[in-house]
Amino acid sequence: MNLSADAQRLRITELVETHNHETSEDRFNRLPKQRLSLDESQKASVQEMLALKCNKKLIKQHIVTTMKKNVTLRDIHNMKVKDSNSLEETVAFLKSLGGHVEVVLDENKLEGIFYQDSRMKEAFAASPDLLLLDATYCLNNLYMPLYILMVINGNGQGQVAALFLLAHETSANISKMLLIFRQRNVISEATKVIFTDKDFSEREAIRQIFPHVNLLLCFFHTLKTFRSKMTKLGLSNEERKKALHILQQIAYSSNEMEYEKYHDELLNLKNPKISEYFNSNWHPIRYEWVRGFIKMEKTFSVTTTNHLESLNNKIKQVVSRNSTLLSFFKDLMTALDSTHGEQKSRAIDMVLKHSTQNEKGSIEEFYDSHLTPYAWNLVCSEIEAAKNMTFCFESTASHDACGCPFFKNTSLPCRHIFWKRNDAGLTLTADALIPLRFTKKNHVALYTTSQVNHPEPPTCIINSLPPPEKARILNKQDKYKKAMEVCGDIANILSDYGTKHFKSALEELLQFKTMLLENKNMSQRQNRTDLVAEGAGLEEEDLVAGAGVEEEDSVAGGAGLEVQEVGLKDISLKGMCLKRRGRPKGADTTVVGLKRKRK
Repeated sequence: MNLSADAQRLRITELVETHNHETSEDRFNRLPKQRLSLDESQKASVQEMLALKCNKKLIKQHIVTTMKKNVTLRDIHNMKVKDSNSLEETVAFLKSLGGHVEVVLDENKLEGIFYQDSRMKEAFAASPDLLLLDATYCLNNLYMPLYILMVINGNGQGQVAALFLLAHETSANISKMLLIFRQRNVISEATKVIFTDKDFSEREAIRQIFPHVNLLLCFFHTLKTFRSKMTKLGLSNEERKKALHILQQIAYSSNEMEYEKYHDELLNLKNPKISEYFNSNWHPIRYEWVRGFIKMEKTFSVTTTNHLESLNNKIKQVVSRNSTLLSFFKDLMTALDSTHGEQKSRAIDMVLKHSTQNEKGSIEEFYDSHLTPYAWNLVCSEIEAAKNMTFCFESTASHDACGCPFFKNTSLPCRHIFWKRNDAGLTLTADALIPLRFTKKNHVALYTTSQVNHPEPPTCIINSLPPPEKARILNKQDKYKKAMEVCGDIANILSDYGTKHFKSALEELLQFKTMLLENKNMSQRQNRTDLVAEGAGLEEEDLVAGAGVEEEDSVAGGAGLEVQEVGLKDISLKGMCLKRRGRPKGADTTVVGLKRKRK
């Protein structure tokens, strides 16, 4: 083609009727217009399969065979409807579930999200004695860990009492969320025990908000910490094995006498590193982690946070890693609803099915028909033990109460109560001996009736952290905590970098560290000169670690949270969701291609 003589039109000068490339049906079908020509119903079907997280290779094969479209895996990936990190949409979704949402801000920046619905609140009201608290990570792209508060019901199953996300895992922030939980649940005064791992921020926050509870350590995490620490003390293989054996015997001690016996064995190793470590970190809090001491508290035979760890594992099977905020909550609620549905199904089956293993009219048949399976397994062993007793050595035992660890731990009838009642000629099958929480009737009612009768209206509150009442000089500990918050965020971000970018960023950090060390002395001299020039009138010792300055009250014990008139659209998420640089190919798989286990 070229221009006409008057340059106003295009003129065809030559016509080539053959293609300048190979033509075939396969090439034609691979053109974007052909392979992506799905109608609305077909697109909706594919998007539904993607929402259910079906395997994309299987979806592709389904499209090729049934819809006759040669799509690629990239085409399928692009069809997925992606949610955003919109806080407004997230809160609207949570409110649509009929729950209570509280958004906590710090200078108009998102600091935390608290959520509790009617089902969670009723679960806590039914079993307020024992709480489990733990966090799980890498579930959303805002790098906000998920904290879950869990109770144990009458059948030994974990139920979520509340959950919250935090931007920074500080003791103050955890305290704020626990304060919200306590204010919304008046029955929290009845909480007697809280289990955690050895996270100092969590434990400090619990002591501030729940000063009346007994704070216990997860037994599994305690033994895990022992194994980890003994490896780092520079011990020989024989010393490490011997120390771990004694530490395990200490942990399983059933009373004070056993504890002192094994404690002396540990000291007799004559190893100052082991002795100093144990006496400084574990001996003062022995009533929080030794098995025998834990069983003297009302924990209903629970000694670990394994119920919570199991739930976290189920959540991670549903929630995709580093999801957007809205996708995270949608998948999280799906996982919790699924778990609740399974528990409800088991509760109904429990009353529909009747055991025929026990003789009709026997003591075993009575308790098996009245108690939940979890409680029956505990009482069954006590009944067998009572039959083999010839004398009761428990001086505190009576016809309906006892001072033994089993009764204190569960409130269920123990072998001593059965023996006393049998010796006095009293019936062993008394309804008064069974706590209400362990009855089948009460357990089923919690799943079938109570949560429907009193649904709470959805609510949303935006809280802003109060500004400091007065400026104060930070002491060394305050500076360390603030610096560690920033360093922790940096480490979390760098861990997602590829090796090349990670090394580059790490080199810049090392250069910054060197610069800080070089400027430290000069900065101190400059600051001191400025203070003298301004006539501050401070003595030299007043410059050290903010001496002579009083500490402010904590948020939990002071002014608390104040409600602020801020719209959700005004809350900033800037800097929280950083662009992912990607991970090396195969980072989540082993050398043979299997999925790598999470540590």
